[in-house]
Amino acid sequence: MPKFEFTKIVNVDRDLIFRISTEYENFTKILPDYFKKMKVIEANETNVKIYETINFLGRTATVLTEHVIVKPNRHIVTMLDKLLGYFAKGKIKAQMNKVMNEFVDYANNNTN
Repeated sequence: MPKFEFTKIVNVDRDLIFRISTEYENFTKILPDYFKKMKVIEANETNVKIYETINFLGRTATVLTEHVIVKPNRHIVTMLDKLLGYFAKGKIKAQMNKVMNEFVDYANNNTN
C-alpha cells in the first residue's frame, strides 16, 4: 500500500474545518458521492476505527480505517485494508485533494 502524507492549507477557520473533518457520522450527508456508509466500531478521544463504504477512484468498497486525531490540526487516516494499494499514488493524492476541497466548500457554505 502506498504511504504518503497529505497536507492542505485552506482559507477556512481551523477549528471549523477540523470539527467537520472529525464528525464522521456526517460524512454521508456532507459528501454522499464519496461516503456511502460509516460504521464506527471502536472509539476513544484520539483514535477511531470505522468501517467505511466509500466510492473512491470509481470503485465502491468497504474498508476499515483508523483515524488518529491530534488537536488542533492533524487528522491522520490509515486504511487498514489494502484495497486502494493498487492505484497509483498520484491518483490517490488527486482524489484526496478533491475530497478535501469539497469539505472546504461545505465549511465555507455552513459558517453560521
